[in-house]
Amino acid sequence: MKIGSLFYYMIWFLIGASLFAKNSALKSISNRNSLLMLGIIAVISFPISFFYGHGIFGVVLSEMQSNSDILIGSISAGFSTSSWVLLMLGITNLLIKNSNKLIRWLVELSYPIYIIHLLPSEKICEALILNGFSQPSVFILTIFLTFIVSTILYYAFVKYTPLNWIINGYRKSWFKFSLKGKN
Repeated sequence: MKIGSLFYYMIWFLIGASLFAKNSALKSISNRNSLLMLGIIAVISFPISFFYGHGIFGVVLSEMQSNSDILIGSISAGFSTSSWVLLMLGITNLLIKNSNKLIRWLVELSYPIYIIHLLPSEKICEALILNGFSQPSVFILTIFLTFIVSTILYYAFVKYTPLNWIINGYRKSWFKFSLKGKN
């Protein structure tokens, strides 16, 4: 376990937990001025982080980078990631006011697919790279195909099995025991 990774993921968890606890924060992110500022930060920070890293997957340009280059690249990547995530969150919160079947289905899939997606994602990416696809094609196709494969795996191995009790909770599970005769 790496402390840096743990700290990084803890920050994202705390941001998500605080946004969940304080809906007013979502409203402030969703106003037009905040969206404009986040959009400007996102658009400016992405090319800077891209310059200090190579390609979509962030492979370092050379082993001879200085500490200042690594620091600038890390800070700009953090700003880029944070601003794009908050921008997308604000836009969706602004545009989607009411729940519908698609939103409920995507919410149902979100956690199970998060758990399932890693191995299919790696194998799909590996297969695409070995078959000569370009990096942007690999990036887009991996996202699309991983979603499809993970959704199929969810319905095949989780949705209609007791495993759903562990992942989504017994109350939300399709598969339940009948407790007739209990007073």
